[in-house]
Amino acid sequence: MRANRRRQRKPDPLAHPEAIRSMFDSLHSLLPDLIPQSEKHLVKMLNAVRNVERHPASDTQRGRPSRWKRTELLRVASHLRFLLDRETQGRVSLNSFISLYVRILNFPSGEF
Repeated sequence: MRANRRRQRKPDPLAHPEAIRSMFDSLHSLLPDLIPQSEKHLVKMLNAVRNVERHPASDTQRGRPSRWKRTELLRVASHLRFLLDRETQGRVSLNSFISLYVRILNFPSGEF
């Protein structure tokens, strides 16, 4: 009988609030003119980035206009994608970071 070999589990270095805030600081140092100082506004901007990535450009006047220009959001997306590729070796996508990892900031503070 063949023994099953499992790969060793490694802790995710990005799954801590400090690591996420460090990514925010890196993003702010790359784009100081675009990235808001407030963490709350930055999370809103990242959700807008995720929306821009998911939906193609349209010229319709329906819906609420965005706070940020589409070109600015695409610029933030490209820089964040660069940081994620550098820090996680391409393991975490832009969409995963925004939808899953940023939510960690809302968890109650405590020992992980």
